[in-house]
Amino acid sequence: MEPTITPSRHETAVLARKYGYVFAKSRLIRRVAAPLSRTVALVFDDSPCSLPAEGSDTPVTEMILTLLREYGARATFSVYGGTGECYPDTPGRAGSRYERGRKFAHYPAFALDDMGGVAALPELTRAIARDANELAFTGFLGLTYASVRALPERVTFRTDADALDDFTRLSRTVFDLTKLTPTFAAPPRGVATLPSGADVFTLYETVGCHHLKPQIDLSPMMPSDAADWLRGALASNPAALSGAILGLRGGLGADGETQSESALRSVLETLTRLDFRVVSVGELLALSAFEDLPPNDTCYDAVRRLDRAGWTVGFRNNRFYPDREFTRAELLALAGGTESRPRGVNTRSDDAAHPLAIAAAVGQILPNVTGQPRSNKRRDVYEWLTAVDG
Repeated sequence: MEPTITPSRHETAVLARKYGYVFAKSRLIRRVAAPLSRTVALVFDDSPCSLPAEGSDTPVTEMILTLLREYGARATFSVYGGTGECYPDTPGRAGSRYERGRKFAHYPAFALDDMGGVAALPELTRAIARDANELAFTGFLGLTYASVRALPERVTFRTDADALDDFTRLSRTVFDLTKLTPTFAAPPRGVATLPSGADVFTLYETVGCHHLKPQIDLSPMMPSDAADWLRGALASNPAALSGAILGLRGGLGADGETQSESALRSVLETLTRLDFRVVSVGELLALSAFEDLPPNDTCYDAVRRLDRAGWTVGFRNNRFYPDREFTRAELLALAGGTESRPRGVNTRSDDAAHPLAIAAAVGQILPNVTGQPRSNKRRDVYEWLTAVDG
């Protein structure tokens, strides 16, 4: 089995058409432009999990945390609430798509619901946060937001409001345990469409999250195969993976295996030997925020400062497009200042804004503004914004 690598050239073009003109704070995070030093982020799925790590008696999440500490690394753990209340249900035959349950997908496995999820494993959840790792939120029950053609018997949410309530329930549970609030979210099983047919960003904009989708998903592979693949990829071109987000197995895979200590140690040993810093997704974005704006770009510091201050600066596909013209639609979003959370302001086919108009719009937020940007190119506008914002 090969890893799932996104986006392909075709997917990049599709995402550019779908999201490349949507000016918004909530973005699709897959990877970033290479930071100044080699850095990679790890994401462990289906966490926390107390099933024993492959070939060990140690709970898999505990084993992962121990190795991360040993190598001075951190990671993002994709968490869910728990599936213990998703009964009555019956399992499908072993190896079938319904092995985890016909009506519901039970994690980590059918009838083993008490061995996974933040509700059943509060201490493991606290341990993840205590080590300064990061949590990405899926949903409490792990239900997909819309039906999956290959699994027509599975229960899904009936309304968008039900999906929001489920996400909010997970958020409250995690906050009570760790005092952490969501920054990143991943739709259960990757289904990014809500019951109404709307894009999942309708939900993520409401809760203030980025959509996390690792560029290289190694979690479906057997852990030993994933480690072998990564060693080969790094041997051929290690620099190419700097800025990548790697998905790794955190629970029980469809092949019946959990993450193994030897495989994960091999991954961390290989990355360390090649001078990679291993971090959480949030730490990676602090080093390089966009896919097309490397930290050594002349406008990077200006853009990053405004992004951290709460301004809307990028597009939904996590690109900045520094040489694209600033449009009137962006001005409308900009006029809301740092409190604005535009719901997908579409700038496609919109007229470019004149530098004087940009200065006038900013003047509504910052009364002491002077001058105007050099041009209406996005890089010039944001460099000027940084200057007038002090």
